[in-house]
Amino acid sequence: MRHGIFLANRVKPSGWAHATRLTHAPRRNLLRQCALQSWISGQSRWLQSNSTSDEIHRSAQDDLVSENDRTSRSSIENGESTKLNAVNERHPVKPAKDHNWLWKYTGDRIDTINGKALKGTEEYVSHSSGTKLLCSWTVAPGNERAIWVPGDAPRVRDMKIPVDLKPEAILSQRNSDWTLGNPETSFEPFFASLSSMNPLANFDSTDVIARSGSLYQLLGVVRGNLRPLGISSAIAFHMTLVKNTLLIKRIQYSDTTLGRGLTPTLTGSFMNKITEMRAPDDEMPPDHYHAVRYDLAHLRCVTITPVDAATGNASLPPLSIPDNAPKLSQASESVKVMISGRGVPPGAVTKLMTGFMSPDASRRRVNYKGQLRIKPAGQSRLWFDRPKTILQGHLEPAQPGAPEDAARLTRVSLREAGPILDQMEDACQLELRKLVALLDRLRNIARRVGGSCILTCLPPEKDESGGIKVTAKFDVYKCGPEVEPLVLDWHVKQFWSKK
Repeated sequence: MRHGIFLANRVKPSGWAHATRLTHAPRRNLLRQCALQSWISGQSRWLQSNSTSDEIHRSAQDDLVSENDRTSRSSIENGESTKLNAVNERHPVKPAKDHNWLWKYTGDRIDTINGKALKGTEEYVSHSSGTKLLCSWTVAPGNERAIWVPGDAPRVRDMKIPVDLKPEAILSQRNSDWTLGNPETSFEPFFASLSSMNPLANFDSTDVIARSGSLYQLLGVVRGNLRPLGISSAIAFHMTLVKNTLLIKRIQYSDTTLGRGLTPTLTGSFMNKITEMRAPDDEMPPDHYHAVRYDLAHLRCVTITPVDAATGNASLPPLSIPDNAPKLSQASESVKVMISGRGVPPGAVTKLMTGFMSPDASRRRVNYKGQLRIKPAGQSRLWFDRPKTILQGHLEPAQPGAPEDAARLTRVSLREAGPILDQMEDACQLELRKLVALLDRLRNIARRVGGSCILTCLPPEKDESGGIKVTAKFDVYKCGPEVEPLVLDWHVKQFWSKK
């Protein structure tokens, strides 16, 4: 699912299977080995029942499988990977083979978290405290590490309806390697934009800095399971404590691979048709971000949120840099900052959603009673993004002869997001309180180990008998040698006090 788009229809287009094959190749190889093991076991039983010689049995097995395959099969039967023996000496739980990529980021294990056993804060967690915009930026197109400040988001325009929508990829660079954090830090565009728009900002009193998606995924930790959030593979969170501020960055397998594409969706088609680009040379991509400040109970947070689109023609005031502000040149050493775009006021931020409305759509797991269904447990990402409005595209099954997986857009409505956020926080209040307690605990762990650590999240797996699923594991490790820093020296010097 694309970072800034929330999908209510959950349609899996034809390209989805192909993308899954690319992303989960290690899992597929493991399944093939298991199938090979099962076939070999069947052949072995047949040979045992039809031969009185153990030597013939061993010879037949040698003909069926090579030495390498036999080693792999033995590893699978023992629930371990022989390639990880050295790593497993310091990891009490032997990881599955498709989690190998994760352990290069970790050192020694220092703690284990049982999300279900966490006791939440006693304070009510609400969005009513409001948000404050700190800065905004748009990722420039191409391979150049550059941002436009304050940037601009796609603007909502009028469109003719009804119209057939065919799943399309969103015209975005949000899956690019650079926007996910390399080659420097995932917070680098944020600090570069902040040095232009709010150079005197200070984070001494800030408790957490994270992307909204990272906070959303941490809900999987307090639930004890990531699968309800649509996360079926292992992920990790890199955490660094600067003074009293915990910075959190998500790490997952797709971040380490190149060449992956965006999955075509009906919401992607809806966004491409109902928005227009407004930027120099009409090339502004829809990769616009806001950094906003809001509270999670007693925690003061700065959250980086993607902006799908903006309503109206409102813009931010022109930039005015104080005379005593630090020079921008220190930020431009790694990120090129170009002053461009009108900016998007917080009141103009809208989130794009689509959903089916008819009884025929019940097979697509959507509501057909006249309103889009809101599932707080699975859609609480919206709560962390804090949009002002929600632009909903109401869908019906496509007319006969339409392309496969197409749908018909029959109505578009603009709703205030406040009532929906109220529903979500009421339904998820216990989990939100536990999330606050989890963030407090992670800050204490990072402080105890000297500043940086890695939280690993392994999804539930079947036990050795193949039946009951083992509880998801959430362990905290020291950082491994390949972990890049989350902040640079100039970030700390400019936005935190020396004391």
